[in-house]
Amino acid sequence: MKLNLYKYLAYDDGAKALINNGTLKYSHFSEFNDPFDCTVSYDVEDSLEYYKSRKDLIKAVGDKLNYSPAERIQKKPQLLKNVEKSIINGDFHRGLLDPIGICCLSKVADSILMWSHYANHHKGVVVEFDTFQDKYTELHDVEKTLLGYPIVYQGQMPKISAKNGQDGFSAVQSTILTKSLSWKYENEVRVLSTHLGPGIHSFDHSLISRIIAGVKMPSCDYLDLVERVTKINADKGLSIQVVKAKMSKENYEVITT
Repeated sequence: MKLNLYKYLAYDDGAKALINNGTLKYSHFSEFNDPFDCTVSYDVEDSLEYYKSRKDLIKAVGDKLNYSPAERIQKKPQLLKNVEKSIINGDFHRGLLDPIGICCLSKVADSILMWSHYANHHKGVVVEFDTFQDKYTELHDVEKTLLGYPIVYQGQMPKISAKNGQDGFSAVQSTILTKSLSWKYENEVRVLSTHLGPGIHSFDHSLISRIIAGVKMPSCDYLDLVERVTKINADKGLSIQVVKAKMSKENYEVITT
C-alpha cells in the first residue's frame, strides 16, 4: 500500500542533513515530550506467575549471575523477588525499550498544531516521503524503507504482563504504539529500529517526494532550501519538489498542495 508520510522539522542542521544525506533520527523513548509515552501498567502478580512457570528464564538469569544449578534452586525466591522489584520500579520495562530506536512520522502535512510544535512555529519544513507500507517487507530494512506502524489512541493506559512478550506484535503495540487520545491529531506512524537502535540512520533518499516550507519561513531560509534541493536533485538524480505552504483566506487551514 502506497502511503505518504510526513516529518515536521525546524529548518536546522538536522533538517539539512536529512535533505543532504538521507538520514533520520531514531529517538530513545526517554526523549519524548509526553511523559506517558511508551508507559504501561504492569500486572505484577501475573508476571511473577509467568516467570515461575518458565524454568528456562530462571536458568538464564542464574547463568548470567554465574550460579551453579544448586545455587539457582536455592536462590530462586530471591531471583523472583528481584524480578518483582524490577517490574515495580520500571527497570524491567526500560530494559525492554532501551535497545529500540523510534522515528515519529505523520499521515498528515497540514496540522496547524504540529507545524507550531515541531516545525519552529511554521518557520520550518515538512518533508514528504512516498512510502510503500507492505507488512511483508523485510523488517531488518525498515530504516531504508520507512516501514512503520500507526499509533493507536485510547483513553486508558494498556495493562500488560511479562508474558505478553510472547505475543510479538501485540506486545509492541501495547508498549510503543499506544498513546493518549490527547495526541490523536498527530495521526502518528512510527518506524521502529530494533536492529540499529537509537541514533542517526540512513533511508532510501528517493523516498523524498516534496519538501513543504512553512508559511513563516524566512526568505533567506527558503532560498537556501531551494538551492539545496536543486543541488541534491542534480547530484543524485532525484526529483524532490519544493512548495510553500499557504494560509487559507477563509478557514483555519494550512494549504500544503
